[in-house]
Amino acid sequence: MFAISEEVQKLKEFLETAAKERPDTNVSYLEIEEATGVTMNAKGKERLRRAATYTGVEYDTVYDYGITVAGPNTGLNIIGGRLARIDSATRRAEKATKNISKRYFNHMNDNDRRAVLFLGSVFGAIRANAESYKLLAATKKPVPQLANTQ
Repeated sequence: MFAISEEVQKLKEFLETAAKERPDTNVSYLEIEEATGVTMNAKGKERLRRAATYTGVEYDTVYDYGITVAGPNTGLNIIGGRLARIDSATRRAEKATKNISKRYFNHMNDNDRRAVLFLGSVFGAIRANAESYKLLAATKKPVPQLANTQ
């Protein structure tokens, strides 16, 4: 088994603490650097992703700023973002399946034809579920937040 680097260990501890004490909050890369001593360049961000994998802490990236730590109010949005990326990739795969089928389906052997048909139906099911989520998310009413409740 591989040893976890000291930097990944520091990031794991940071993420665990953030998930317990500060769910649903934005955390800047600068704050992560200051708390852990890990520079948030490309390698540091990869170590952050690895630490998140080890800890099971989910987050979403905030472009050019940092991360949003998952919590009860942001969890569904984070999952939805992942689904949107899956949907985009699936859409491209579905298009490739259609193009290859149009050109080569009649020239394929029976096993490959069955596989193409199967994959097409899998992509269709994924897309249908992604569309269902989009409808669900569109009808989700925002929960009122109380201000100054300290």
